[in-house]
Amino acid sequence: MKIRTDFVTNSSDSSFLVFHVENQNLFDYLKSIGIKITKTKNGVLSDRMIVTLPSGKSCDIDGINNWRYPFLSECKSVSVWLFCLLLWEFEWDTKEEGEYSDFTKELFELLHHADLLHADWESAEEITREDIENDLSALDSYDAFMQSAEIMQAYGFEGEIEQAEKTCIKDGNMTKESFSCFCNDVETDDVSGDDLWESLAVGDENLFELAKKAELITKRTKIWKNGHWESE
Repeated sequence: MKIRTDFVTNSSDSSFLVFHVENQNLFDYLKSIGIKITKTKNGVLSDRMIVTLPSGKSCDIDGINNWRYPFLSECKSVSVWLFCLLLWEFEWDTKEEGEYSDFTKELFELLHHADLLHADWESAEEITREDIENDLSALDSYDAFMQSAEIMQAYGFEGEIEQAEKTCIKDGNMTKESFSCFCNDVETDDVSGDDLWESLAVGDENLFELAKKAELITKRTKIWKNGHWESE
């Protein structure tokens, strides 16, 4: 993961994203449609990976400096979420066609030719993130082949941790821990609001351990059943 080496307490935007997803079938599918994954182990998709398209255009996942990535809870499956990370430039509001990068345009057209995205690039100015997520729903089924996954993501603004999620998946079971808080309102014997904000600001994975100590965590579980994730 990328580490932010400096921070300002209660500075404007802070975020981080760390993930490790073992799914050989999805990894192989990416290769089959012309997407090359490097800087990671075979069968593993992670925040360290480099994604390269047939033209040679590439991108990495910068969860420290880019707070606009979708959260896993916005998607019905991990597989769709991974593709939405790469298409993060599509947001909830529409954009002009010229506001998208060449990487996003090429990936969009690649997925269109693979019959995953059904709109063409000429419709880009009318497409939102929700449209992308719905169109990629055919990829949900790849979650059935997941060996394991751990995903940690958080975003905060001006001293408020607006959304923080940690998801672990193993053997068809998903456990999600989440919390949000105003850091100024947190003061326990073991954890202060400044501790939480500093942990978020520098991209420290111990953020969730601190939140547990402060009794902020909400925990939910799901199981993979009938082709999708169901609450227990």
